[in-house]
Amino acid sequence: MIDHSVKPDGLAFVGVLTTYNHAGSVEEGCTFFHSMSNTYGFTPQIVHYGCLVDLFGRAGLLAEARALIDSMPMEPNDVIWRALLASSRIHRDIEMAEYATKKVLESAPEKSGTRILLSNMYASAGRWNDVAKVRLSMRDKGVRKAIGSSKIDVCGTIHEFTSSDVSHPKMDRIAAMLSEMSERASSPTADLAAAPVDYVAIAVSEPQKKQDAGVVCVSYLVASR
Repeated sequence: MIDHSVKPDGLAFVGVLTTYNHAGSVEEGCTFFHSMSNTYGFTPQIVHYGCLVDLFGRAGLLAEARALIDSMPMEPNDVIWRALLASSRIHRDIEMAEYATKKVLESAPEKSGTRILLSNMYASAGRWNDVAKVRLSMRDKGVRKAIGSSKIDVCGTIHEFTSSDVSHPKMDRIAAMLSEMSERASSPTADLAAAPVDYVAIAVSEPQKKQDAGVVCVSYLVASR
């Protein structure tokens, strides 16, 4: 754009910052962010600060991300704080996650996903009393978790499955196949090494985690057929 004497706009800056973000190029991203005003005379907007917060967070620089938020010339919104919360989950920083959760709920108290994410972090750390406190708080405030659903396209027909849904016309066949594959997946010879079992939202033993991981794998395979 510069070579063709075209002045970049806010959207172009977002694109470049996002590229640095996914590449993990912190130093280059920071340099470019400052060049927006110093070189191009463009005042960064909240979306550009959000890109930089996410860049710091992905790199594990959570303190720097928080310092940036505190120095923003505008009031950070819930999107900014959720970016910090997501990074806190990735890097398992519960203290920072608690702080980010508090800030998110100040501006968007209806967001159930925020509380669920913090609850899952507590569960991963074995802090079951804190899990219970979060769940009780959700119940007392009337906050409900959105029902999860999945959609698959089979020969041009869209099939949607929601949590605990048994209304599908072929549910008997699906359940039978799921049961058979679940038995195979949970057998001693099944390889579940790749199954994610870190974030378990209820208190279960390690063997139970492995068994549940098998069911997760099977559910994915059934939905993919």
